[in-house]
Amino acid sequence: MILLKVRNQLQAAGEIAVRDLAAQLNISKQETTLLLDHWVKKGLAQKLPAGSSCKGSCRSCSPDTIEIYQWIKKPSSQT
Repeated sequence: MILLKVRNQLQAAGEIAVRDLAAQLNISKQETTLLLDHWVKKGLAQKLPAGSSCKGSCRSCSPDTIEIYQWIKKPSSQT
């Protein structure tokens, strides 16, 4: 069930910082990263490069200190 919660949150947000998702789900950042990596291995998400900034407007953290994942929208199959 937690994998689906991670997927749903990431899909809804488009991209999200590990620390924010961990806080939303009340789990550790390490657990969150492992769950996100499941979706990366399936080709449905990707980890953004170090230094990527989040969509937040607070700018209170250095982009080098946060990990951000992005949901990859699969193209619809053409028939």
